Amino acid sequence: MGDVFLSSFGGIIEREVGGKFVIDTGHVVAFEGSLDLTQVTT
Repeated sequence: MGDVFLSSFGGIIEREVGGKFVIDTGHVVAFEGSLDLTQVTT
């Protein structure tokens, strides 16, 4: 593993995710690799 540099505009909020959680993936900066992520199209 190496170094990672991130850049974001506005505030970054850390969230604990439990159960189902709906997000706008256009605004995700990062998530833990252990997160079980399912993408749904509308």
